[in-house]
Amino acid sequence: MINKQISIIVAMLFHSMLCCAQKAYGDFIMPEYDLEFIVPDIFNKNIDITSFEYKLSVNPDYMPNDALSEDERVMDMPSLLLSNDDGGALLFYAVPDRINPMVYKSWIMREIQVSLGDETVDVSDSIKVVTGGDMSAYSNADSVFIYRLTLPERYLGKYKYCVGVQLYKYAHPAMRMRVLMTDESLGNSDEYVKALLGSVRYGDAVPESGVLREKNWIEMREHIAKGGSKTRR
Repeated sequence: MINKQISIIVAMLFHSMLCCAQKAYGDFIMPEYDLEFIVPDIFNKNIDITSFEYKLSVNPDYMPNDALSEDERVMDMPSLLLSNDDGGALLFYAVPDRINPMVYKSWIMREIQVSLGDETVDVSDSIKVVTGGDMSAYSNADSVFIYRLTLPERYLGKYKYCVGVQLYKYAHPAMRMRVLMTDESLGNSDEYVKALLGSVRYGDAVPESGVLREKNWIEMREHIAKGGSKTRR
């Protein structure tokens, strides 16, 4: 539970840093990540993240089988949250993940299973993977993972439907993002996903720090696979 609280606090601090870096709400570049953010025209309202109430629990009443305590749930905290004009949809951006630069399909499958309350169901076909070729329409990432969830408990009491989008690019932080929608806005989900993908763009640099993160992460995973000390993310 302490680790989750730390993660939530980090997300809130990151949100504050973004606001300070921007000075005024709008497009900005994060050179340390080789990452650019462009405010989508249809999502131009910035929601101020001030408390834990903005955390997203995929299924707050379900505890995964590998949970270490009753408090363990699949959850996320936005570092940036944008709304469209009528408030019918949100773009949810988690903190760029500098610790784990990878995106694993198995982790996304687990998230979908948790939303269903059943970790035995095969959901492998529920994830669309886009990779190779011209990725300019997909944030210039190497690989993009797209999947859909129906939330058992509405986010902020309003948003029941979710499209998850996770981005991977070598030597860059992974990006974990979501589109959250009401019943009325669900029919526009493709338009919203397109706006989300257009709002983030990776550069083509290969930062040394990013290469080192990839190396360290792979070595840690190999150590765990060989029976070393386990760490939970």
